[in-house]
Amino acid sequence: MDMPNRSTSRRARAVPPSCCDDACPPGGRNNYFIGKRLTPQSYLSEQQFLNGRRHLLNRAIHGWGVVYGFALTINGKSGAGVIRIGEGLALDRAGRELWQVGSIDVELDNLVILDSDGRPLRVDGKLDGRLEQVEANVEDCWLLSAHYAEQSLDPVMLKGDCDCKRKEWDRTCEIVIYSLRKVDCAECCKPYVCELDCQCDAGGGCCGEADDGSAEKEAEVRAKLAELLRQEPRDEPSIAALSRELEELIRHRLGAGHGGHGGHGRGGCLCLCEHLTGLQVGVDCMRLEDVDGCTKADLENGLPLACLRLGRDDCGDWSIGAILDACGPRRLVKRNDLLFDLINGCDLTRIVEIGWAPWHRRDAPPVPFDQFLASLGFDTKEPDYVDYPTTDFWVTFSRPVRVDTIRPDCFTMAVMSDQTEGCWREYYRVPVIDVLPEDEDSTGHARRMRMVVSGAWLRDGVEGDGSIFLRGECYVEIEIRGDFIIDCLGQSVDANPRGRAPIPTGGGEPGDSYLSTFTVARRIPPPPVPRANVQQQRQRAPGTT
Repeated sequence: MDMPNRSTSRRARAVPPSCCDDACPPGGRNNYFIGKRLTPQSYLSEQQFLNGRRHLLNRAIHGWGVVYGFALTINGKSGAGVIRIGEGLALDRAGRELWQVGSIDVELDNLVILDSDGRPLRVDGKLDGRLEQVEANVEDCWLLSAHYAEQSLDPVMLKGDCDCKRKEWDRTCEIVIYSLRKVDCAECCKPYVCELDCQCDAGGGCCGEADDGSAEKEAEVRAKLAELLRQEPRDEPSIAALSRELEELIRHRLGAGHGGHGGHGRGGCLCLCEHLTGLQVGVDCMRLEDVDGCTKADLENGLPLACLRLGRDDCGDWSIGAILDACGPRRLVKRNDLLFDLINGCDLTRIVEIGWAPWHRRDAPPVPFDQFLASLGFDTKEPDYVDYPTTDFWVTFSRPVRVDTIRPDCFTMAVMSDQTEGCWREYYRVPVIDVLPEDEDSTGHARRMRMVVSGAWLRDGVEGDGSIFLRGECYVEIEIRGDFIIDCLGQSVDANPRGRAPIPTGGGEPGDSYLSTFTVARRIPPPPVPRANVQQQRQRAPGTT
């Protein structure tokens, strides 16, 4: 008897028993060989396989949304009631590419009108773009969406065996068509739900400890094992058995709270693992519907572009009126370089200059008091109790910020001094009563802000005889609250400090607070007035004796 070849038998066992079946769930590709008869179905199968794989990768790796472009303008050179859609590329939920080549002008009659359920309005089975079927008024919001469509080109007449003629199409052109659907105006800027939702188990916390009695069992085994280890002579078989039991209990405790996946030891990667394990990248419906005699479109998987308002033209007919929001409804595909830019916070506004930068956390001797007083804008020629714009306490941002969000509570200045007893440090808040924008533009934005302090505080708290600056060195803290300050893009200013560097700020996240500290030298008190001069001043003063 011939012995079977071991490697061949192994391969035979590894091949699925259904290797000769016709079905191929992932999609089969053509296998070419000499003598193979190629039919139209052969080429269709090839196209379906390659397109299916590309669309799968688009869905799984890139997601869906606008990649770039699709700029929208209205009432341009083409006249009122016309919206111009610029060149752009997008991916729909099915992973298909929506590529608009060049700019096109679209009127209301060119749009597919959808009902509240997202279904196209039809009359006698045909699409109907008239708004009479939908209750419309000028205050309604309409969602403009892009859809994948296929257009048949180059008709070819074929003659059959029975002299019957039929029409076929030589090419298929992938195009983009657009639709309108009335929506709640709040939906126009409704944020997309975060797909990645990391939650800790309610019973077990972040480590996933389940409350199933295993903790008590583990404590019981530990106690028995400790007792055996103290006994002499030692019962090694029992010790080994209890050690294995304890190990199993620990493994169960670490993995029970996360579906039995076991310990991971990689921090947040468990959340990513569970998210991707259960991720579904398929699409429920990819049906192409007839739009006209040679165009079919997927009206189920539209890609939102903008929210519009409709109006009446000179003839009283409905037409496109205005663009309410061209970014809020859009979902964006984040390119790799864009992701790195977002990580680095390139979209955030930062603090790039501060007027007191040379003093920030410096190791040099304290700032002389006279220099600090001058930086506060104090002018001895001004009358008492005038509020002073400071000369050195200003801030410059990398982008314009909204002036209406800059208020005195965005800035905090405090002075601290040491008590004579107990070595406590007393804390005094400087009255910042106003903030002045510099170079404010017509839209209410500015890049530089200057603090204004109370003149009464300068006269009494700084120059007065009871000033804390007479006690010794004082410590000054200035805080800028970035969470309160909104830039021209609608985001909070990234005020995160970066080590000892005074500028620029930037931790890659919007908001937070910038804290700057420095020390002011003791104020040298004025020389005492001789007693004789004091008596002469009293005699010259009216009403004195």
